[in-house]
Amino acid sequence: MPTKRPSSPELHAVPVRREVVELTVVAENVARELTPEALERDVRIKLRARGAPAVLGDPTELFRALACLVGNSIRHAPRGTTVLLQVEAASGRALVDVLDEGAAVAAGLRAVVFQPFFVASPEQGGLAFTTARNIVHGHGGQIAFVECDFGHVRVELPLAVDDTPPARN
Repeated sequence: MPTKRPSSPELHAVPVRREVVELTVVAENVARELTPEALERDVRIKLRARGAPAVLGDPTELFRALACLVGNSIRHAPRGTTVLLQVEAASGRALVDVLDEGAAVAAGLRAVVFQPFFVASPEQGGLAFTTARNIVHGHGGQIAFVECDFGHVRVELPLAVDDTPPARN
């Protein structure tokens, strides 16, 4: 009997370790790590944290996902502009937005850029969006482009559940 060939998502499945991770700390580490690359391209990274949302997950894998997204924005942002990395909690979800001043991904390409080795031009292509998507999905989250005139991708992750019983009066 022939063996079923694994699909692309199965090949790139990400094992997830579960611990409470403060996304603001992960974002700070990503910004610090990628600042030299940004400076080489005359791009600035700005971090905006609204609170300290925590998720259950693997800090190393979450770092990889955000680094893929921020690195992609650095490579596509015009010189002399800023990549904004924003972290906040809203409606029971942790939100991480990566915004750059480059052109938005065309609506017709938004689904296919998450496919492995998608190339929009000869100098582009790779696994940044695929890697980020697989990690985010492995953490029970979603990743999508935000409709606007510039580069904007949003990651949504479930907040860590605080199972501490409430204090009794």
